[in-house]
Amino acid sequence: MYTSTSMNRVFFGSSSLFNNPAKVLHRARVVFPRVFLKRFRCTEAAPKQKGSTSGLWSWVEAYTKRLETHPLSTKAISSGFLVGLGDGLTQIFIEPDRDFDFRRIGSMTFLGTFLLAPTLHMWYGSLGSIVARFIPPTIGRFGDAGGIKGVLAKLCLDQFAFAPVFVGVFISAIMTLEGRMSEIGTVLANDWSKTVCVNWLVWIPSQIVMFSVVPLHLQVLWANGVGLIWNCYLSYASHQEHDEVDGETTAVAGNKDSEVTLA
Repeated sequence: MYTSTSMNRVFFGSSSLFNNPAKVLHRARVVFPRVFLKRFRCTEAAPKQKGSTSGLWSWVEAYTKRLETHPLSTKAISSGFLVGLGDGLTQIFIEPDRDFDFRRIGSMTFLGTFLLAPTLHMWYGSLGSIVARFIPPTIGRFGDAGGIKGVLAKLCLDQFAFAPVFVGVFISAIMTLEGRMSEIGTVLANDWSKTVCVNWLVWIPSQIVMFSVVPLHLQVLWANGVGLIWNCYLSYASHQEHDEVDGETTAVAGNKDSEVTLA
């Protein structure tokens, strides 16, 4: 009768079953039936397959690498896409009763590519050097930005100096492209302050979270995600007044027609 040790020696040429795993598998293919071999293979570690998560992270890595090598063109393409997407989502989900306006989404995409991205690229590229003149870099958390004081200084300059001006410029540019220059004064007078306040509600908490929690290499992606939400509102705000003006014009025209009829 064979003992377990002698059986190991017969099949595997060693008293230990695990001394040479490659040799074990080679001889097992000859000795064991296929059904047992399949069962043994099921216990082996399955090779990693490319899933959605790894695919997403590989896309993020490719995007961040592209930002390092071609920052302006990458920002222009992503900004144009996100601004256009924000307007498209606004027309589909927030304004479902209106006919889809392809000229409007084209104008928004154009401005996101050729106005928004270059302006923000130059502004944020110079913001750090502006703050560094007054608050030099330190060591520790946020050291490159000048510590907490530097982060707050950037936040204040961005939101209270740059953002109010650029909101007005962007809304005016949208209306100019859409042939509504005569309405710019009315829209800015009625909606500029409200839009700036909403901008603060969205971007100030977002930038606090970004500077304190989000890793540096993911900050651009975070800002783009928040920007999609903001672009939806900006598209809605810049076109809401147009609907109100059209409604008032129609009402006035209707009143005039009724007066002429009564006369």
